[in-house]
This record gives sequence, structure tokens and C-alpha cells, in this order.
Amino acid sequence: MKISASAILEDIKLPDYKGRHVFTAKLRLWIFIVFWAIGSIYFKGMWRSAPWIPLVIALAFLLTGICYRNILRNRALMVSFVLELAADLVSMTLIVYITGGTQSNYFTLYLMYCVAAGMFYNYQVAIVAAILSIFFYGSLVLSMELGWLKPFVYSGEHASWFGNQTVIRYANLLLLIMFLPIVVYALKISNFFSRLKQRALEERNKQLVALNRISSTIRRMTSPLEVIQQVLAGVVEGLGYDVCLLVMPNRATGLIEFFIPHQNPLIEQIEARLGFQLGEMKLTPGHPNSIFTAIRRNRLVFRQELSELVKGVDPHWSKELADRVQAEMGFKKFVIMPLVAERRVIGALIGISRTEFVDETRIGVLENFSNQAALAIESAQLFEEIKNKNIELERANKIKSEFLAIMSHELRTPLTAIIGFSELLMEEVMGELNAEQKDSLREVINNGEHLLHLINSILDLAKVEAGKMELNLEDFSLEDLVQEVGSSVSPLLKKKRQHFELKVGKNLPACRADARKIRQILLNLLSNAIKFTPEEGSIVLEAGHLRELPAELSARAASPAPCPEGYFSILVRDTGIGIDPKDLKTVFNVFEQVDSSFTRRYQGTGLGLALTKQFVEMHQGLIWAESEAGKGSTFHLILPVKAEPAMPRADHKTPESIMLGAKQLVAGGSGGDS
Repeated sequence: MKISASAILEDIKLPDYKGRHVFTAKLRLWIFIVFWAIGSIYFKGMWRSAPWIPLVIALAFLLTGICYRNILRNRALMVSFVLELAADLVSMTLIVYITGGTQSNYFTLYLMYCVAAGMFYNYQVAIVAAILSIFFYGSLVLSMELGWLKPFVYSGEHASWFGNQTVIRYANLLLLIMFLPIVVYALKISNFFSRLKQRALEERNKQLVALNRISSTIRRMTSPLEVIQQVLAGVVEGLGYDVCLLVMPNRATGLIEFFIPHQNPLIEQIEARLGFQLGEMKLTPGHPNSIFTAIRRNRLVFRQELSELVKGVDPHWSKELADRVQAEMGFKKFVIMPLVAERRVIGALIGISRTEFVDETRIGVLENFSNQAALAIESAQLFEEIKNKNIELERANKIKSEFLAIMSHELRTPLTAIIGFSELLMEEVMGELNAEQKDSLREVINNGEHLLHLINSILDLAKVEAGKMELNLEDFSLEDLVQEVGSSVSPLLKKKRQHFELKVGKNLPACRADARKIRQILLNLLSNAIKFTPEEGSIVLEAGHLRELPAELSARAASPAPCPEGYFSILVRDTGIGIDPKDLKTVFNVFEQVDSSFTRRYQGTGLGLALTKQFVEMHQGLIWAESEAGKGSTFHLILPVKAEPAMPRADHKTPESIMLGAKQLVAGGSGGDS
């Protein structure tokens, strides 16, 4: 990170370094001009005796002028600071040299200079001045002692004023008289700049407190317009700008829109002169305008003319109108700060000030605040988009529900008729059928029942997601229900020659739940196990009772609801094709199988496990799967002994996904349950 010289000087506790520096640079220039101008008039012969002296003086004066120019341009500050000290000390050393050299009493100028440096700045600068004073005076003494520099002898007019000719009487008194006004003035200036710095710190603290309060308010808002209004108020209140505008491209139209603060007297005065609202202004991207340039290039821009900001804006501003409004309102400075969120420019803040000078501190605070404002606006816009999307999804979900209600009537009625008449034909009520005709009818019945089952499953799923399905709680024996389900799937087990083992714990307590849904849960799990287990494979159904949940289950975020009577633990284990562990997260999703090829090979709807999970969660239970590819699967189920109705924790599917899945399954032909 690049650190400026002014920052380094500020770090060594030079309050308002630039202001003091500018002042002292002006002061030394005046001292140079006055002192050496008088010297040139009274000691003309000196220049003839030692012509190199005026050259050195001119060089020191030139260095001081260059340093003053650098200060105003805010560059090479550290180098300029050192060169200024060197120029001052060279001039003082010349005074000591021409007034007696090693015998001169004017060496006290060095002491005065160090004291003045400490008063104008601080002790660190005084230390630097003292070290350089020792260096320059020591160099003079050494040069004269070694004979490198001969003593200066002046025989012209006023020769008695020079120490090497005649000792100057009252020299120290004269030095004191010269030095005391400088000391007094230095103390006055030091006190002035200290108070100035204190006021600046108080003002900055006030700005930061206001901006922090507004930033906290912004973070709690979700409406983009509310956030924008708080941002505009923050720039005016916290940073002291007279007016603040915000420009931002409209995502729909592409036009750059203007946002103005509410209840701002200056805005109201401008609108009264214009005859239209500033919030109505629009700007087409690509127009050569300062605002668009700042937004496009992500650069801070300063302007002094209002006409540059409103160039190309609709409604049109003429240059004469813009200049007249600016003159009447007294606007002198326009600061355009881009708003950047996630490295993307989303707009710009325009701070308008009635003062010509906007200090760097205020610009830095504005930049930090604009970064927070950009993130807040972006977050509010995203929240607004999500809210609008949710409204659209709710509307689409309502349409889906209405469609499913129509489908239940329009599809189930003819399907029931088709299945019923096909079964009558199979019973040969209308005449004998040959084997080929019976096979065709059997295919019609199977596909019709499959389609009816699919429609019923979709309707059940839609009801659960809409919160319209309720539990019909009743007391029953879970042991009897498990035995009944095992008997109902025995024909399928025999058909595939699969080994089935039923393990039911002793003395199971009475179960309070929706018996029909528990039966459907067990049938879905067993149907899946039978379908995905090869011939002569093994399937196990276990049911037991837990007085309390194991610690690993209690720690889960979606653990079963507390139940004093305990929990039923049910598992279905098979030796089938298994599931890759990475696919276990999606195994309970709607219309989803772990491999699309399974849908064709095993012909499932993809609804069985999704409905199973929904029914389990309606009972405030928990279901999960454990599996490895090629090694079979185990589905675990935990249900409270006494269930209480609960809303499902389902991942809601959009209408588009449900309808698309149904369309694919209907087009795919017949198949199994899940």
C-alpha cells in the first residue's frame, strides 16, 4: 500500500501539517526577500568582495520557492520539508560567516530557529532542525579552522557593522528584539492551528457518529427507496453537504434515474425555479455527461459547473438555466462518488456544496460511506427481487392447486371408467376373450391403475405442501399393522423369489397416529426395497421401541418431537443395488431418482419416497437413509409413540417442476410405485 509523505508527517503528530507548512513557507519567503533586499542596498560592496555569497542566497531562495510550489500541489512533501530546512540553515550560516565566522555572536540564530521550529510544529521538527544546525555550523567552523574557507573581510560602507571588523555593541539585544516577535507570533499561530485541528476532529467525530447511526438504520431496512432516502440524508447530515443526489441505472429500462432527498428546502427552491420535479430527470447511457463518465469508469469526479452535470438530461436544461440556478443557489462544488458493490458500479452519489474547498478527510469519509451504501442498496434490491419472486411463486402455486383440482376431476373420472369397463371385459361379461385380448386388457388395466396412482400421489403431495392434508389420529397396534403390510407384499416377494424377514419387538406400546399414512409409509419403503433388490435377494423389516432418543439423533437440527411415551424405531434393509453416498441428499426429492437410467430400468414415479418423508414429518418424526452403491440400502424411521399434528418440513417444489415431472412420467409408460 502506498503511503504519502503528508501521511508520514501526520503520523509524527504534526497537527494540520499542510496548513502550517503553507504558512511557514510564505513567512520564510518574505524573510528572504526583506532581509536580503535590505542587505543588498546597505552592503553593496559585500557582493564584490565575495560574489559567491549572493549566488548561494539566490539558490536558497529558489529552493524555498520550489518547495512552496510543491506544497501547494501536494507532492514531494518530505523532500520539500528537508530542503526548506537546508535553505534556512544555509542562509543563517552565511549570516554567521559574514559577521565574524567562528567569532560571531550570531550563532544564536540556530538556537532561535530550533525554538521557532518547535513552536510552529513540534519537538520532533525541532530535533531535526537542531541536528542540521549542528551539522551546518560545525561544517563552517571546521572549514575555517582547516583553512578551506578564509574569514570574510569587508572594507566597504558600514564595515563597522561586521563582527570581523568591529565588535557589534548590543548585538544580543538586537537579536532578542528580532526574535521575540517571531516567538510571540509562532505561539499565536501554534495555538490557532491547534484549535483548528481540534475543531476539525470534533467535526469529523460528529460526522462519523451520524454516519454510523445512519448505517445502522440502513442495515435494518429492506426497501430500496427507504435505503436510498437514508443514504441521501446521511450525506447531508453526516458530511455537511448542502444537497445530495443519487443516480442509478434502472435495470428494466436502462435509463439512469435521479433520486432526491425528501423535504429538502434547497431542492424545493430549485424545483420552483425549474417548474418540474428533479426526481423526473432521466439520462440515456452513453451520453457525454460527467455523471455517466463517473459511473462507467468508477472514478471520483469533481465539477464546478452545474451545466456539466445536467448535460443530456431529460427534461432538458439549457446552459443559461443551469448557470442561473447555480448562481442563485450559490453552489460551487460538485463531488461525484461511484457506488460500487461486489466490484460492480451500481450508481453514484452527487454531493453538492456551497464552499469551493472540500477537504480530503470529507472525501475519504464519503468514499467509505458510499461503499456501505452501495452494499445496502444492492441487498435491498435483491431482497425486493426475492419478495417479488415469492409473490409470483405463490400466484403460480395457486394456479397449480387449481389445475390439480381440475385434473382430479377431469382425469380420475374417465380413468375410473376405463379401468372399470376393462375389468368387466376381463371377467368376460360381454363375451369370451382369447389370450391375446386378455393380455391387451391386462396392459390397459395396469397402465390405467399406474396413472391413477400417479395422479393420486401428485394430489397428496400438493395437499401436504399446501398444508391442507390433515392427520386422522387413532389408536392402533403397530405390530398388527406391520404384520398386515408384510402379508400384502408377499405376492411381490414370491414373484422375485426374495427372502423376507420380519422382526417386531415384544410388548410394543399402542401407537397413536394416522394408520393409513403409516401403512403407506411402510408400503412405499418395502416396494422400493423389492423393486431395487435382485431376485433371491434379502429384505428385512424391523420395528422396535425406544424409551429415549440416542444422543446423535437428539443433536440433529430436525430431531423428532419430544414424546414421554418414547419412540418407534423402524428400519427397512435390503441387499439391492444401493445408493452412492453423495446421492443420499436427493433421494427424498420429488420426481428424482439417483440415476435417470433407473427410471427406465425400474420404472418408478419418483414420488414414493417424497411422500414418505412428508408423511413422517407430519407425525413429527425423522427418516434418513444409509447406503453404499452395490451393497444395499437401509432406511431408518423414528416416530413418536403418541403423534401430534405438525406442518411438514418439505422443500417446496415449484409448479413447473411438478408438472414437468408428471409430464415425463405419463409419457414414459407404466411402472412401479416409487
